[in-house]
Amino acid sequence: ESIDAERDAGNMTFCWQHTHITIPKSQSLIWLNLISFLNLLILSLSDPRISEVALLCGTTPPPRNPSYIPNFVKEMENLSLLVASNHWGQFTVNSSVAPIFGLAQCHRDLSNTDCLLCYAVARTRLPHCLPAVAGRIFLDGCFLRYDSYNFFNETIGPRTDKVNCSASGSGFRGGVGKLVANLTRSAVENGGFAVGEVNSVFGL
Repeated sequence: ESIDAERDAGNMTFCWQHTHITIPKSQSLIWLNLISFLNLLILSLSDPRISEVALLCGTTPPPRNPSYIPNFVKEMENLSLLVASNHWGQFTVNSSVAPIFGLAQCHRDLSNTDCLLCYAVARTRLPHCLPAVAGRIFLDGCFLRYDSYNFFNETIGPRTDKVNCSASGSGFRGGVGKLVANLTRSAVENGGFAVGEVNSVFGL
């Protein structure tokens, strides 16, 4: 929580956690420097992991529909409410002309504050895909996607299914099997979240 300051009749009044403290004018500069330092410290303790991994945009524009952008905004606002409550959410804006399906999810190891910060960044960058009717963005800490069809039960897609850099197909399959087993075991013991690596095969 940040600390706010305001000037009143030459003195400074600071507000923190609903408590107001009035400081004489002669000490105001010292306190302003202290407040600035504390606010920077609070921000430095946050790690929303907002580095962009990928931004993938569709190429199909929406049909002529003046309500598409307002519907997109509505989609993002409802996802924001769901993410704030559950760390993830899916929402659909029904429209006979151009429906919008959206999904957002944070990694489970992010705090609620960091999750909201990550989603806010994703929400700011994903509109770069407009006016295309599809787009998705991967950040280090969260994922956000919208599309014109119900993709909620998909696990892979034709553009992003897999890349196998292993020279040995059997070695890759063996690594995947071991990794999935390790992740499943760890996730059960860790509230549904796990990361791991086996022979250069990485998973989350």
